[in-house]
Amino acid sequence: VYKGDLSACLYNLSDKDTETLPLPCTTVQFRPNSNNRAGYHLLTTYATGFVKIWHVTSGQCLSTAKEPRQVLCASYTYDGSLYATAGSDMEIHVYDCSTKQKAHTCEASYSKLSMDGHVYRIFSLQFKNHDRSTFLSGGWDNTIQFWDLREKHSVRYIYGPHLCGDSLRIDSSNKKILTGSWRKDKALQIWDYNTGGLLLDVDPDSYPCQLYCANWLGNDCILAAGNDRNMARVIHRSSMQTTGRVLNMPGGIYTSDIDCNGIIALSSKRNIYRVEKSK
Repeated sequence: VYKGDLSACLYNLSDKDTETLPLPCTTVQFRPNSNNRAGYHLLTTYATGFVKIWHVTSGQCLSTAKEPRQVLCASYTYDGSLYATAGSDMEIHVYDCSTKQKAHTCEASYSKLSMDGHVYRIFSLQFKNHDRSTFLSGGWDNTIQFWDLREKHSVRYIYGPHLCGDSLRIDSSNKKILTGSWRKDKALQIWDYNTGGLLLDVDPDSYPCQLYCANWLGNDCILAAGNDRNMARVIHRSSMQTTGRVLNMPGGIYTSDIDCNGIIALSSKRNIYRVEKSK
């Protein structure tokens, strides 16, 4: 865990599980509303199947779950009371943070007549803003699935996006969905949350990029990043034109995040980069 300006590493979180099986960490997410005197709580998932909650300031692992699969993504509810995990199988597990136990499992039915869940790896999850029951998921099967925890199977879906990373986002108004697909054409798309209809195929940049991550950047911009030219670009939401980019990073950009001040963090190869808007 680094300082915001990347000037120093503050904490190194590891235990026997992560040291004995040193496969990649696939998710790092702070628990909402945990920044109190007790210290931050951090959710991490691993390709080994481990799911861990860390107390950051003490370095103590508060809970560990071992799933029989590669865990590739996770997401908290807005209030930090639940989190969901998904990965190399088609199931989504939802955990209760107070009991540290699995509370729900969401999956497709056996019906061949209904597309009510995933049939391949899942790479991205997001809960709806201010809603503890509703979340979206996407992955290799070219669908975005809509889930309600009161139902075992998904309630509806969008067909189209091919997600290979953390590239599924609901905007703050809960009216639009942003998807970033790992493909050359129609990679960045905006969808209507209520109808599931496609609102816009965002025009590609002059430099090609197949996307691994996509984020809303405040209310005015979009951040999209991936490989090919190992590029991250910022698009203004009113003109849908590129307003800034970084090119030729040392490898594909697999993850990105944004702080409350609009500072962008990108990962490429074994490095983390802090990107600010030039003045």
